[in-house]
Amino acid sequence: YKIDFPDLVKHFPAVHWEREARWCVDGKFYTSSGVSAGMDLATFIVSEMFGPDKAARVAQNIEYRATVDPSKDPFCDNASIDWTFRLPAEAAAKGTLRIGLVLFDDFELLDVFGPLEMFAVANRFHPGLFSLTTIAEEANVKSSKGPRFKVDVVGLSEDWAAQVDLLFVPGGAGTRRESVRPAMLQWLANAAAQADQVMTVCTGSFLLAAAGALDGIRATSNKLAFRMVERMQPAVNWVPEARWVQDGPHGRFLTSSGVAAGMDMALAIIADRVGEAQASQVALRVEYSWNQDATADEFAASNIGPDNWQARLRTDVVVGTLRGILRVRSLLGWDTRLSVLAPDM
Repeated sequence: YKIDFPDLVKHFPAVHWEREARWCVDGKFYTSSGVSAGMDLATFIVSEMFGPDKAARVAQNIEYRATVDPSKDPFCDNASIDWTFRLPAEAAAKGTLRIGLVLFDDFELLDVFGPLEMFAVANRFHPGLFSLTTIAEEANVKSSKGPRFKVDVVGLSEDWAAQVDLLFVPGGAGTRRESVRPAMLQWLANAAAQADQVMTVCTGSFLLAAAGALDGIRATSNKLAFRMVERMQPAVNWVPEARWVQDGPHGRFLTSSGVAAGMDMALAIIADRVGEAQASQVALRVEYSWNQDATADEFAASNIGPDNWQARLRTDVVVGTLRGILRVRSLLGWDTRLSVLAPDM
């Protein structure tokens, strides 16, 4: 982590520290620079294990441009930067933005923790800018990659929704299941109506659209899933080439493209809340190259597949089968929260 680099060199002189490296490999030891550099190191490890083509595909799937040259770290001078965080008076007067995160089984990890890292670092600069509470139907929620997380509020509470300024809906394979569950959709529609703003990452927009909250609104989604969401939710004005989209009355709805795009949108929310200079400082702190142009989507052309009859048939069969199973289970009084095998996005 380049901010701490001088102290590391001073206190641990026996280590061969590489100031300009994004990451280093020495025998069995893999070390990266700060925060987002870990994503680059992980991409490198995938490349070493499965080949560069597979690693490039992984990065493309999460819509992230990975750094492939570890010797050139654009943030190597971070230790010499003045990190004084000057909060404009008008931003301080806004008070705390209360973020409410909705979780469900098989949510996508980076959809959640990428944006949350940005909000958390802003809070480190100036405590109280953002607060976070999480809600789910069960106390422990399983991510699409396996790890489980404990939430703050158990059960779809209407009272909780009324106390949220910014409703946050992530994506993931679980959105397919939740998109045909009436209880979740009704609650989500009500929660979205009460919040001042709503943000979605990846296929979180698909779930919000299934609840009817995005009818007539310009929105985007993960580009690998774009044909599916476009077909299944035609009442939304889907934007194929956008890193993120802000639309609706007073810009209430913010929807990002796939996975890593949520970090860019979170920084845009911080910029709108406290100032662009302050958001840039957050990005610099986490050593992340912020894409500030919401219309610049380098993954749209490569990731959006053809809209052909085979793809439409597969979507209809999967969704139709899910709906049928859920109806039967509901009539029998069984739990309607099913596991679903689907692409991660």
